[in-house]
Amino acid sequence: MLTEISEFSGTLRDRTSLPDRVEVLLRKLLITGKIKPGERIVETRIARDLGVGQPTVREALKSLEEQGLVIRHPNRGCVVTKLSRKEIDQVYRLRREWEPLAIDLALENWNPSKASDLTAAADHMLEAAEDGDAEQYYRWDLEFHQTLWRMADNPYLEKALLQIVLPLFSFAMIRLTGSDTDWVSDAKEHGAIARAIQSGDKEIAKNVCRAGLELFWKKSIALLAEEERQQGVGA
Repeated sequence: MLTEISEFSGTLRDRTSLPDRVEVLLRKLLITGKIKPGERIVETRIARDLGVGQPTVREALKSLEEQGLVIRHPNRGCVVTKLSRKEIDQVYRLRREWEPLAIDLALENWNPSKASDLTAAADHMLEAAEDGDAEQYYRWDLEFHQTLWRMADNPYLEKALLQIVLPLFSFAMIRLTGSDTDWVSDAKEHGAIARAIQSGDKEIAKNVCRAGLELFWKKSIALLAEEERQQGVGA
């Protein structure tokens, strides 16, 4: 975490608002697992480490709460969102419907040039997978999906997807980094989604998207089951 704090100090002259920069830093720490699921976030400690005021940290945490990455408990402050098996199922059931809907909306007024950013994100994912760079892989994975949601041109759908999907990225980053997951194949699946969207065929594109989501849903549940098994053994 010291590296991230040092990098943050180098941005103090940036024109971006201070709460926004604290939010970006905390989001990175959450998604990469430097701050663990279920861990309590102490505003005073974060403020001291970053050299900023506590109200600045509180404002950043409010934004992260809206994104679903932290949960605020009355009189207890914020804790990092920790997903149960039931919650993972609930999120994927929504995502399985909402992300294909984003494709549907994006293709209503389609222009092939819209997919250039989507294809670029998939290409960057493949490069990161081949380099074994998990952090960059997840950065571009999230960028891929956010690009897809923006293409729908529906801010309500985009916001809803962001709120439910960000905790999943944190979940996956923590548990899949260092595992034997085939990142290259996963990146190629994203490339297939981009190509299916570029084809302009709604049904093919939505089916390819759903198939990818179903696969990762199964992986997530399997990882959680293994984690629960190991915790049971150690209890």
